[in-house]
This record gives sequence, structure tokens and C-alpha cells, in this order.
Amino acid sequence: SQITLLFSHGNAVDAGQCHDFCSELAALTGCNVVVWDYHGYGLSDKHAFCEQNLYRGVKAVHDTVTRQVPGHDIFLMGKSLGSVPTIWLAAQRGVACNGVVLVSPLASGARTFCNLNGLPSAVTHWADGFFADSIERVGHIEQPVMIVHGTKDDIVPVQNAHDLYENLADLPEYIESPHRQHKLLLLPAGHNDIEILFGSEYVRAVLEFMHDNVTCDIN
Repeated sequence: SQITLLFSHGNAVDAGQCHDFCSELAALTGCNVVVWDYHGYGLSDKHAFCEQNLYRGVKAVHDTVTRQVPGHDIFLMGKSLGSVPTIWLAAQRGVACNGVVLVSPLASGARTFCNLNGLPSAVTHWADGFFADSIERVGHIEQPVMIVHGTKDDIVPVQNAHDLYENLADLPEYIESPHRQHKLLLLPAGHNDIEILFGSEYVRAVLEFMHDNVTCDIN
């Protein structure tokens, strides 16, 4: 298959620990899956973890993939922390991809913390820019976005998904179609058990989203 998922994993794992999940995802979708590690994770170099290194890393991986795979065959996928570099990359002008899948995403570091601790929205908006300001960047994505989130998530509250979805931009007219649309899938699950509790529904929804978008050449 030419269809390739560039997968950015969550915080408490590395590429090796994602091997089984990514292998299963590849088998069920029939796609190639590329997974990578952030600075300081797994066998990557031991530079200090920081937000800017997330962005440098995902850009380097994307540049490598696009040397072999055309942009209309690439989908970006990020889970939890991995949603941060995924949204940043997708929001860059002219980035080559045909759709974005976000699983348990952070709207921002502040919104994750404030939602968990019941702090007022005024504090949240003021603090968005401190780390992972995805809520500001998501509106610059010009490709269809699918968001999957657990309604019982006690690590990244589901309000993050609602905030991101509400801030998605209207798709450009040249790619609008009955199928190429943003999607929001909410499941009665927590942060780390969506695949366990709703594996078939979760994968089927991702596969349908990719199928709806893969036939459209964005170049």
C-alpha cells in the first residue's frame, strides 16, 4: 500500500511499546504505519524533552516520508501528547497530507490542567500559550480532521475534544464533498482503554474516515 499513517504516540510509551498496536493498525487498515520517538524517548537521542523538539522531530519524520510517499497518500495521526506535534504539523502552510486523526487530544496544556481542576475559563484562555497551544493552531488545518475521545477520560478531559472540534475551520471549497468532512467520535471510555473497549468501532471509524479522503488528490 502507498497509504501511510504517520503516528505520533502518547506520553507514557515509546515506539517499541507501540509496536504491537501499530502492527495491528497496519493489518486492520491495510496501510503503512510510521511511528517515531520524541527526544529523550526510547532509543532516540537524549536531548532534553521540550515543545520545540516535538515540532522539529515530526517535521523531520514527515520530510523523510514525503520523499517516498506522495502527499495525497499520507494521513497524520496523534494520540494524547502525540496530538500536539500532529496538530502543529497539519497547521503548517502547504503541508502534504490528506487528513488528520486525533485520539484523546489536548486542546492545550492549560486546558487539560484547568479542566481537571475546575479552574475558570478566564484562567484557561490566558494560559493556553504556555504549552501546546493546539486550540489556536487547529483552526489553520485545511484538511479533514477526525477527533476520537473517551467521555470518561480523567487524564485529558473530553472538553478538550469539544474545544478543538468547535475551533476547526470550514474546509476549503475545493475539497468539500459529502464525505470529506470533520468528524467527532465520542465513546464511553477512559484515556487509555478506547482501543481495548471499542477496538472494532474505533478502527472501523478511522478506516472509513481514511477511505472517504484517500481518493482525493490534494496536489
